[in-house]
Amino acid sequence: AFATASLGQVHKAVVNGRPVAVKVLRPHVEELVAIDLEISFRVLYLVNVFFPNHHVRALTNVVREFGVRVREEMDFRKEAEHIALFQKHFEKDRRVCAPTVLPEFTRPRVLVTDWIKGDKVDKLQDRFASGDLDFTRMMKTLTEIYLRMLLIEGFMHADPHPGNILVQEDGTIVFLDWGMVVQLNR
Repeated sequence: AFATASLGQVHKAVVNGRPVAVKVLRPHVEELVAIDLEISFRVLYLVNVFFPNHHVRALTNVVREFGVRVREEMDFRKEAEHIALFQKHFEKDRRVCAPTVLPEFTRPRVLVTDWIKGDKVDKLQDRFASGDLDFTRMMKTLTEIYLRMLLIEGFMHADPHPGNILVQEDGTIVFLDWGMVVQLNR
C-alpha cells in the first residue's frame, strides 16, 4: 500500500499504460465502524443517565453526525461525486485541481483515479528556500480556495491534512481524498 488510513488503503497501479491510484476500503471496516458506534452510543446513554447535561447531549449529536458522515465516506461513489463537483466549481482555476476519476472502475468499495505526483504541503521547505515556490503566494492561494469553497460554493474539502494536499512541480495545488466534505446551504 502506498498510503493507509483508518478506512482505506491507496495502491499504485497501471490501467492501459496510465498510472492510477486505487483506493480500497479495508476488509470488514463497515462492521467495525458499526460496532464502534454502537459502543459509543451505549456509553453516551449511560453518561447521560448519570450526568445529564447539555455537554453530553452535544457530544451525542457529534457522534451521531460522525455516524452519518463515516457511512458516506465508506461509499467511494460519493467521493467520486465530490471530486466531480469540485472540478466543476474550479475548472477554470489552473492553480488547483483534484485527480480525475476513472468511473468505469469505481465501485462502493473501490475508487480509481489518476495518479498524481507532487510534494506534500508540509514538505515544501526546500522549494520555498530555493525560490521554486513562493510561500506567501501559496498561502494566499490556499486561503482563497478554502474561503471560496466555504463562502461561495457551499462545498468544502473537510480533511485538509498534509497527506491530502500536494503541490505539483508547476505549483498546482492538488486536493486528494474527497471522502469528507461539508456542504452548506446559503
